[in-house]
Order: sequence, then structure tokens, then C-alpha cells
Amino acid sequence: VGLKDSSGSMFYLHQLLTKLADEDFSILVGTEVFLGESLLLGMEGGVNGGANIFPKLYVEMYKAGRIGNLNEMKKWQALIQKVQNVVYDALESPMSIVIGLKYILSLRGICDPQMAMPVYKPLDDKYKKRMADLLEEFNAIGL
Repeated sequence: VGLKDSSGSMFYLHQLLTKLADEDFSILVGTEVFLGESLLLGMEGGVNGGANIFPKLYVEMYKAGRIGNLNEMKKWQALIQKVQNVVYDALESPMSIVIGLKYILSLRGICDPQMAMPVYKPLDDKYKKRMADLLEEFNAIGL
């Protein structure tokens, strides 16, 4: 029926589109910084971790992408890139995305920030502050 690709390779996504162009097959992008481009190329949407934190941001990108509104897409893309830079790049760890997501979700009161061992790596105060500032900034603009 479809697949979600989180390879981080736009080249691979192009290959999928080429091979599956005539199929009734959905392609969803996991690498959210590719969401806008993927929509313009004809993919169905995304399964994006940041949508757990800021669902409106990703819905707005989806809507802009479906109608090809490049100005709106650029605006949303800049904010999605901020999520990438602040939340996902919080640690030098293969689990950085999950650790960052879980921490900022805890700031929203959705879950506990604690990770199960052996995955858990603590965030230092600098990264916690950056995420709190991002949440405050996005809340101020209605996201």
C-alpha cells in the first residue's frame, strides 16, 4: 500500500517516485526537512517526529505543499529546520532525535523526559534551555 522512507536521501526518494509512478502506492517521507519538496514531487505526506510537538506547523506545510504555495512553504520550512537544529541535534547520539523529542514533549506536559537504559543520555542545561526557548517562540506564534 505504501512506505515511509527515513533514509535522509532525496536521491532515493526520486528513485521510489520513478519506480512507483504508475502504481497505486503511497510514499511518505520521514525526514521532515524534505517534507515540502516531497509534496511538490507528488508524495502523499510525511510521518514526522516534530508533528508530535508542533502538529499545526506540519499541517500548514502539508497544506502549502499540496497547493504549491512556495512562499508559505519557505516560511514553514524555516521553522521545521529550527526543529531539526534545536531538538534533533541535541546530542551526539544515534538516539538524539528520540531524546530531544521526549524532552520537549515533557515540557508540553505530554510525557516524562526520562529515557530507558541503556539509551538514556542526559541533556545538559544548554540544550534544555534551547528547547524551552524554541517551545516559547513557537507558542508565541500559535504553533
